[in-house]
Amino acid sequence: MNKELFLIVHKSHWLSYRKEVDLCEVANDPFILYKSETSLHDFVEELCHEAGFHPKISFEAFEERTVAGLVGAKLGVALIPFIPGLDMEKISLIHVRNPRCLLKIQMVCRKDGYVSPALMDFKAYVENSIGFNK
Repeated sequence: MNKELFLIVHKSHWLSYRKEVDLCEVANDPFILYKSETSLHDFVEELCHEAGFHPKISFEAFEERTVAGLVGAKLGVALIPFIPGLDMEKISLIHVRNPRCLLKIQMVCRKDGYVSPALMDFKAYVENSIGFNK
């Protein structure tokens, strides 16, 4: 399954009115990245490199709401997946045209050996409810 990452900027940012941008348009802006312990940190850095720049990191955080809060405080721009309930009063969510910011989400399960009933239930939930491809 692919999950789109969106550029988020403060409502006063010069790109805030745009529906779609190229990532290189924020090459000179300070970036709020995920902490280096997370896989999204490296993924966002790779997207920035693909767009032709190295992000100037202003802050790092572990989760999306914190990242969005820092953007809302005018401390930089960020790439995040959409999450329901995100406070949109201070930020704008913008599609990135180039490079395509799609995060591939995969689930890996053991084929042989013991699989707990809880894991089987979770796997069935993901496959049925979210439309995960086997």
